[in-house]
Amino acid sequence: MTFDSRDTQDMFWTLSMLMTDFSIEVTPREVRRFAPLISILPAGTRVGLTARPTFPTARSHAAASALVWSGMRPVLPLHLSHVADRGQVDRTLARWEHLGVDDIVLEVGVAHDLGTVLDDIVDLLSGPDFRRRRFRSIGVRLDGFRNYGAGTPVPESADLLRALDAARGFSHDRGIELYLTTPSTARTHPLVRWERSLRAAGNRLPIRVELPGPWCTDPLPWWRPVSSRQDPHRLVLDLAAAVAQDPDSKAQSVQLFPARSFARTARWALDLGNGNFVIDHDPDGGHRVAILS
Repeated sequence: MTFDSRDTQDMFWTLSMLMTDFSIEVTPREVRRFAPLISILPAGTRVGLTARPTFPTARSHAAASALVWSGMRPVLPLHLSHVADRGQVDRTLARWEHLGVDDIVLEVGVAHDLGTVLDDIVDLLSGPDFRRRRFRSIGVRLDGFRNYGAGTPVPESADLLRALDAARGFSHDRGIELYLTTPSTARTHPLVRWERSLRAAGNRLPIRVELPGPWCTDPLPWWRPVSSRQDPHRLVLDLAAAVAQDPDSKAQSVQLFPARSFARTARWALDLGNGNFVIDHDPDGGHRVAILS
């Protein structure tokens, strides 16, 4: 592999790094429909389940079990705003653990005070009920990111710094990967500014960035379908460029929302993670990605 500049080289390796541990999102219903397609993913790939806030559901449990049996690593969301008490949390986690799930995402809803959210989550995870569980990875999904959609900085404070340090200490002491995950976004520049401000406030936790797949055409409020004139790789390329220029960035992996383009998105993500692509210059003086055949 040859490169025409150091910047191109850095973007190539950063993009490959971001996609090495990618995850891909499906609904429980799609797990059954996409069963033959899921087999194209390597064993151990994280597959995020989009589930209804009302939980538990038999459909999501069946989907998680099917993913485990197929060699995947299902990631189940737990909507804390719909939890009655800690007993309900423990019963749900016990059921998921029995199914073979070891990766969960805690959905915290729209949050204006990140420090309080992290304090509550660390308190929940430090309780005796959770200590019996054997989860390897726990995500905290920050729906409050939408409040920073314009790149508004995260306010620094002593309380936030303490909460971030406590979360990182919990992760280290328990040997559990604790990470932050953003809601889906179709704009990377505000996210990059937000990540930098959160890091300046004391964050050392890794961040998983959720992006729509390059062929996502669902009419979602945060996403405009890709037109025939748009580069479908633009979002991940912009993210890779920003991270390459800032080696301390905590944006370290990507979760993809493929909509109805599961197989195409999965193969594309595998090609990027395996380095099966080149980055060259487009006619406008920018960069573009080309998958190698």
